[in-house]
Amino acid sequence: MEGAGMRFVAVRDIPVPGDDVNGVYAFRAGDVVHESNVGEGGWLRLGVDVAARPGADVPPPKLTAPQHEWAAWAVTQGGDADKLAAMSRSQIIREYAPKAPADG
Repeated sequence: MEGAGMRFVAVRDIPVPGDDVNGVYAFRAGDVVHESNVGEGGWLRLGVDVAARPGADVPPPKLTAPQHEWAAWAVTQGGDADKLAAMSRSQIIREYAPKAPADG
C-alpha cells in the first residue's frame, strides 16, 4: 500500500545528486515520487523531472514561481501544454490559479 503524498511519477531516469561516477539512480522513469521531493524544498521539478499522477491533487506553486513551474502545474489541471508554453506567468496565474473565496 502506498503512503500519503505519493502524488508524482518520474518522467525520466533521475540520478542520485552528486553521483557522477557510479550510475546510481534515485528514481527510474515510472517510479512513484513523494511530494517532499518536488518543488520548493525539494530537488525535482514538475514538468522536467516528474509529472502529476492521474487524479492526484497537486497544489499550485507559489505566486513567485517561474513561468515553467506554473505551466507544468496548469497541465495537471487540464491545460494544454503548447498553449501554456506560449503564455506568460501572469496569464497562467489569472487563468488557472485558485480563486480566493469571497467574503460574506
